[in-house]
Amino acid sequence: EALGPVSGKLGGDQLRKTLMETGLPKEKLRHLWDLADIDADGSLDVHEFAVAKFLISESTRDQDFQLPDKLSPRLIPPAKRS
Repeated sequence: EALGPVSGKLGGDQLRKTLMETGLPKEKLRHLWDLADIDADGSLDVHEFAVAKFLISESTRDQDFQLPDKLSPRLIPPAKRS
C-alpha cells in the first residue's frame, strides 16, 4: 500500500523509483517487467509484483543470472494460470 496501488495494481510510474534503486540495468528491468506483467496490462497486481520481486532478488543476488525469454510455468502464480 505504501506505493499507492490503484485498483490493486501498480503501474510503471509508481514502481520506477523502486525498480531503479535495485541497480539493475534499464534493459534488464524492462525485460523483467515484461515477464512479471503476466496479463500484459501494463501494471502489476500483487501476484505479478511478487514475481517481479523474485526476479529482482535472483538478478541482484547472482550477477550471472540471466532472465529467461519466457516465464517458466512454475513461476506463474496459481491465480494467474489459465
